[in-house]
Amino acid sequence: TDADRLIAKAKLGSTDAQFELGQAYRDGRTRFDDKSTIPKNLDEAERWYKIAADKSVYAKAYLSGLYASYDFDRQDHTQAAVLLAEILRINPPDPEFVTGIQYSLASALYQECTGYLISLSCGPHKTSPMKNDQIAAYWFKKSAEKGHRKAQFQLATMYENGRGVPQDFSEAAKFYQTAAEAGEEEAAVMLGQLYIKMQNLPRAYMWFNIGAVDNRPQAAERREKLAGRMLPDSILEGQKLSREYQASRKPAP
Repeated sequence: TDADRLIAKAKLGSTDAQFELGQAYRDGRTRFDDKSTIPKNLDEAERWYKIAADKSVYAKAYLSGLYASYDFDRQDHTQAAVLLAEILRINPPDPEFVTGIQYSLASALYQECTGYLISLSCGPHKTSPMKNDQIAAYWFKKSAEKGHRKAQFQLATMYENGRGVPQDFSEAAKFYQTAAEAGEEEAAVMLGQLYIKMQNLPRAYMWFNIGAVDNRPQAAERREKLAGRMLPDSILEGQKLSREYQASRKPAP
């Protein structure tokens, strides 16, 4: 079968086949043309990722992802971070891949569920000896400066809450806005919440309003709730800011 052929190629030493086989065991592959299957087996996925990782930085990255995942019974954030750091020392030639690895390393070191809307289970053991907010902030910033919108968002939450960096609402607003303009779903609402903290209700209203235009979860609800606390002139100012921003913005990616 096609599944048998893939396993045979992997055993004969093909790095590509070894990596693909690791993927197949990771996900439980049923996409072979002849309808043959490979059942989900995370132990086998680990074994084949490890073999391929000797020659493939991509396999090393996916092995790290396996160690960081909550459905792997030998979850190991330390090993995940070590593998990601090894990739960055190699400095692969693909800039987009490197940016993603920087974000992944920061996430492995930060290990937090942040934001109002994120639907992510942190798992029962979300911290490890590798947790380090300051180094996480360093790698989030490296990735954020290269345009990684999730890194921009996470760095904004760190500046907002003073985690790993000094609390700085201006820096938080800058990175939230950059992430929002790049399409990060939660960023507009988080930016609105930040402007409430900064006691700038018209600008908070504006970001909830922009989030509602983009169908962001809870944006319209928060806009209406905020409007109940605002004077009419303040609401009009928020609507004016929304129109000006909407007229200047580029189409969403």
